[in-house]
Amino acid sequence: MRRFFLCLLLWLGAAACRSGRPAPEGGADAASPVRDSAPAVSAGERSGYLKEHFWDGFDFADTLRGAAGDAPGLLRAVRDYVALCSSPEDPAAMARLMERASGSKAMLLCFASLCERILYDPNSPLRSDELYAPVLEALVRSPLLDRWEKMAPEHDLRLIRRNRRGTAAADFRYMELSGRCGRLYDLRADFTLLFFNNPDCGMCARLREELLASPLIGRLVRAGRLAVLALYPDADLGAWRAHAGQMPREWVYGCDPAQAIAGEELYDLRAIPSLYLLDGEKRVLLKDVFSVSEVEHALREALGPQI
Repeated sequence: MRRFFLCLLLWLGAAACRSGRPAPEGGADAASPVRDSAPAVSAGERSGYLKEHFWDGFDFADTLRGAAGDAPGLLRAVRDYVALCSSPEDPAAMARLMERASGSKAMLLCFASLCERILYDPNSPLRSDELYAPVLEALVRSPLLDRWEKMAPEHDLRLIRRNRRGTAAADFRYMELSGRCGRLYDLRADFTLLFFNNPDCGMCARLREELLASPLIGRLVRAGRLAVLALYPDADLGAWRAHAGQMPREWVYGCDPAQAIAGEELYDLRAIPSLYLLDGEKRVLLKDVFSVSEVEHALREALGPQI
């Protein structure tokens, strides 16, 4: 949510700086369909206005533009719309956008492709399963696509609906170096942090060091209130064993020899490293993040005055 608010502040600042510039012919910005005629009101009211009028200058019936994709300008416009008009807590704006884009197959697929780049790419700063779900739902129910064309969005929709925030995390078996096997739900702690990692992953090493450097995480681990399960989900158990010395003894270091997590797609592991934070009942607090600061913030919110 903070990321969206920051984007909103940056955009409003830019809008104020260019308020003295005449609008291009046709009333729409050359790089974006949003009109510059939003009333001079508070930031909150302006945001509400933009939700209703952001696309007033865009012709959704222009199927030639939809087929071409108009990638640079339209991609930038969709990115602005996501940042300004939607949030994971309120994804209705994305549903409205896809409804407007559903008049033709070319336009529907054009906007779906742009939204995928912005909302589903693991490296996108605006990535959000909650905002991407209405895009996939629009594709799945569209009469413009045949059943073969719907297979990919149906698959992705099933995947992002798993382990959503507030829902029970998928259970799985893991094996430790000793050969002992356990289950996720057997870990007893106020919180569980799943750290999906790979021995040959540089980002995994950096994230491990950041986790170890966190005073809050370290304090909770030592107190037995946070269990960290560092899990290797791939098949090279030799590499997994060779990497064991890099992990702290306070963590549970496990692997998935049956390859159930990947084979059954229990977790969305399009990119590694990946962190999932669970509460004591194994409900998901954070899904597929790679920021230690996000984990710390979620822990502080959950702990409240107990910190």
